[in-house]
Amino acid sequence: MVPGDHRRRRRPRRGGSGRVRHDGHDALTSDEQKVFAKYDAPPYTQTSGSIPFIDFGGGWAIAGAQYGPDTLKGKTQAQIAVALSEPNSPIAQAVIGSANVLTVALCEQTGGTPAAVCQSKGVQTAVRAMGGS
Repeated sequence: MVPGDHRRRRRPRRGGSGRVRHDGHDALTSDEQKVFAKYDAPPYTQTSGSIPFIDFGGGWAIAGAQYGPDTLKGKTQAQIAVALSEPNSPIAQAVIGSANVLTVALCEQTGGTPAAVCQSKGVQTAVRAMGGS
């Protein structure tokens, strides 16, 4: 990838329907479409079409943004960077808190590895907040 170019670069592949897409996005297989249809609708979301949508190996699903756009609205990159270093700032709580929740889901999928990440204070706090032990 080129810096600043966030498009995914993938080789074309055949989807469940046998279609090959060359636009940088893969067609969903029939199994992927079933997962998407299940979790992209109530009760998992308020309405269908809640993107972003992340399925963590069938163990966790997160739909929609993890914090509102007003959290960062009007802030420069420098202001956001400073706020991220202040644990009690609303920006740090939203961004780092969201990252910790995502990391809990990833750690569950990896069997708790790497331990240095999965056993970190922030991730363990998120585990407890999510009702885990």
